[in-house]
Amino acid sequence: MKENKDLFFQCFNLNPIPAAITTIDDGVIVDVNDAFCELSGHRREGLLGRTVMDIRLWVDTAQRESVLQEGRQKGVVKNREVLLRHANGEAHHCLLFTKVFEYDGKPHHLSMAIDISERKRSEDELGYAEARYRAMVENTLSGVAIFRALGDCEDFEYLEFNKAAERIDLVSREEVVGKTLLEAFPGSRESGLYQALCRVWRNGIGENLPVYYYQDDRISGWRESFVYRLPSGELVEVYSDHTALIRMEEDLSERNRELYTLISNLPGMVYRRVHDGEWTMVEVSQGSFKLTGYRREELVGNKKISWGRVIHLEDRDVVFHEIHRALEKRDHFQVVYRIRTADDRIKWVWDHGSGVFSAEGGLQFLEGFAFDITDHMRIQEELRMTEERFAKIFQASPDWVSITTLEDGAYIDVNDGYLKASGYTRDEVMGHTSLEIDIWERASDRRRLVRKIRDQGLVRNEEVRFRTKTGNLRSVLWSAVPITLGDRECILGWGRDITEYKYLEDELLRTQKMEAVGRLAGTIAHDFNNYLSAIDGFCELALLKVGNAEAITRNIGKIRDVKVTASSLIKQLLSFSRKQPAKPVPVDLNDVIRSMQELLVPVMGSKIELGLTLGTDKCLILSDRSQLEQVIMNLSLNARDAMPKGGCFRISTEHVFVDEESAGMHVDLSAGEYVRLLVSDNGMGMDKDTVSHVFDPYFTTKSLGKGSGLGLTIVYTIVRQSGGCISLQSEPGKGSTFTIFLPVYKAGAEEKHLL
Repeated sequence: MKENKDLFFQCFNLNPIPAAITTIDDGVIVDVNDAFCELSGHRREGLLGRTVMDIRLWVDTAQRESVLQEGRQKGVVKNREVLLRHANGEAHHCLLFTKVFEYDGKPHHLSMAIDISERKRSEDELGYAEARYRAMVENTLSGVAIFRALGDCEDFEYLEFNKAAERIDLVSREEVVGKTLLEAFPGSRESGLYQALCRVWRNGIGENLPVYYYQDDRISGWRESFVYRLPSGELVEVYSDHTALIRMEEDLSERNRELYTLISNLPGMVYRRVHDGEWTMVEVSQGSFKLTGYRREELVGNKKISWGRVIHLEDRDVVFHEIHRALEKRDHFQVVYRIRTADDRIKWVWDHGSGVFSAEGGLQFLEGFAFDITDHMRIQEELRMTEERFAKIFQASPDWVSITTLEDGAYIDVNDGYLKASGYTRDEVMGHTSLEIDIWERASDRRRLVRKIRDQGLVRNEEVRFRTKTGNLRSVLWSAVPITLGDRECILGWGRDITEYKYLEDELLRTQKMEAVGRLAGTIAHDFNNYLSAIDGFCELALLKVGNAEAITRNIGKIRDVKVTASSLIKQLLSFSRKQPAKPVPVDLNDVIRSMQELLVPVMGSKIELGLTLGTDKCLILSDRSQLEQVIMNLSLNARDAMPKGGCFRISTEHVFVDEESAGMHVDLSAGEYVRLLVSDNGMGMDKDTVSHVFDPYFTTKSLGKGSGLGLTIVYTIVRQSGGCISLQSEPGKGSTFTIFLPVYKAGAEEKHLL
């Protein structure tokens, strides 16, 4: 027994593993070996008799309580990883083995602790290294896949698949790991990747797979791969996607081709030249031949002629100094100059370019573009001459000519005729608006005409009234078109003073109306004689029947009826002859014709049949009623004179819509809704030459004293003033038909006209 005990202590003391014997209850250290002293950092005599708590052996006392509890339950604790403290305070990772055994007749703990601190540090470093490797693999821009060979290279199973691989192959890691290469990417045989993996797995030599094309039903693109084998036998593929690069190269190649094509087809010359005395060309596009007559090969390196000598002799110094000044400022240059072509023609060119400087700041080349502007210069000269002619016409015209801004009517320029007619000086006009100097009779006139310019693009022959400096109102026939001066929208207005013409026109209308009244008076004189004879007869009958009250009453009634009929005719004649100012208002053309029917019957006479076919709906137009009556009367008198032996005279009205095609068949008629008035007779008719002059002033085919030749001229003028048009169809022996189109009046049209 003693020998066994001695053997135990020999093994205990000589054991290289730190060991200690402690009491179970309070952890008093009974014995320790040298290895334990080294582990704890305490001398043997400093340990014996003290408790493990006294020497603060346990870093975590909760670990000690856990070990004690497990020892009480199982009698032994194996390979428990704990932290034990060295005397210098350093903590050591240890694997603890504790067993309860009899010592000096009492149960004690025999504990052994193996210091694994170095192993822990190695494991941690290995873990850190693995984490760094995994992070590097996961975050690298290249795709990384790890495979395990199946059988004799029948296929390769995916073990790992990083984020870059997910991005390149448009698939998630979960969809790939666990599958084989040919399952996940069936196009790998055709691309050569499968064969490369087989070779590397067999010979262990890493292999680069140059750029190749991969394609399957899901993805396609250009790849480059490097495959190698790990010591574990696993295979690694590191690959990158070259699709964008190759497409960029293809696109760049296409861009270069397009650029070459573009440069070759430019209507000018792209160049690179040296800023020397001769401006030696280093490179020049094929456009040089069309521009100068010299081929690229003749200009590059001054083979046949230098660019300096192509430039017109008189312009060389100016061009050199202009470009040199721009280069000093490191600025772009733009120079216009002349060149002499190979066939000795003079051309104007616009040269735009800049200097190319080295990193040290030295000028290396001039690069730019020279463009033929000969036609442009010719047009500029023609434009200058046109502007001069316009300025002369502008100033020489006696009419009211002005240029004003579209927005507010501010004067930009006026001619002398405008100033003379208005009475203002140039200083009183310039810098002001037309509303400020109160030139318009009504401010609303300008607003209306500006709207018309915006809507229709121009105003033509609009009658307006301008107020002179002295306050007099002048009637002006005003036309205007929009023009752009710089960045401002303006109006070029041209007005002709028609005040005197308007007076003469009014007098002409009055004269012609009086002529028509005279002709009417002569026509209805016979009717009045009949009315007077009837009155005289009834008076004689009344005298004979003095004793018969009933007969007298009846005869007096007949006299009254004749008087009423005669009075009605006189009223219509007075109404027609009355002088009234023209005022366009909404008027029903049918009503005008009906009211004139009683007057037209005696005018036409008993030999002419009068027929009216008026539209069922009101034929509202915007016109002057008295002027419309004059139109009807003039056309009626004209028809009567064309049928001396009698005939048929017809007046009809209807609503019509004139489309673009039909409008093109009439002068100054646009598409829209109209009231059509047809006035026809079956009289003598007219030949083509007469028809072509029928509306001319003072033109007549009647004998002297039978007409002034103004009747149809007045009709034409009134119709045009009402916004309509009139035409005549006639043939000799087949009568005549006047067709008049008058715009339909709609609610608001009158107000718009007056604004």
